[in-house]
Amino acid sequence: MSDITTLASFYTEVTRLMDGEDPTVSDVSVDSLNRLLRVAQRRIYRHMRTRYNEKAFAGVVSTGNLAPIPADFEAGSDLQVGGVSLEPVPRQVLDQYQQDYVGNSGKPQKFTRVGSAFSFWPALTDGTAINGTYYARLPDLTDSSIATNALFQVADDLFIFGCLVESATFFGADKRMQVWEAKYQSIKSDLNRSDMRAAYSVGRAKRTSSTRILK
Repeated sequence: MSDITTLASFYTEVTRLMDGEDPTVSDVSVDSLNRLLRVAQRRIYRHMRTRYNEKAFAGVVSTGNLAPIPADFEAGSDLQVGGVSLEPVPRQVLDQYQQDYVGNSGKPQKFTRVGSAFSFWPALTDGTAINGTYYARLPDLTDSSIATNALFQVADDLFIFGCLVESATFFGADKRMQVWEAKYQSIKSDLNRSDMRAAYSVGRAKRTSSTRILK
């Protein structure tokens, strides 16, 4: 569990590494740090494929062979219909199946992303429930959400180095940037590999195919 409990203490850690051991001498405003954190979080959730930001589909049903994608969706993990995992394919592949097998019915086998919805082959009947899991973009960090952000609680350093790397956008390049980026990549990779090992250990390794296509 993280011992950082507020945004102020988080920003202290960031500015200490950015400006030196005494964070009180930093001239970086809170507004700049807020914007820096927002940018860093967008990058973090595009990259992370862990149990800490994995969620179950809830209340998602199909209409016209389309099922709405959750607003916090970042990447697919394991999309299921009737307890069976579907194969993610590029849109052009699904379009070809739909053209070549017009009127084909039966249990769905494949799906793809079409804008803000999923499309399926064979087509789903209206009202079919979508189950399984996906990798989510967690709510932005605030004083009230830090304690409930599972990813932050196990890897606050990911967020710290994520902010440091993105600081070049706001304050110019720093000679330490390569070190910060390497640290960010190391933490990210360790977390993702750890989740992959856990998936293999319980026979869930097939989930990874979804993460490559549905981003």
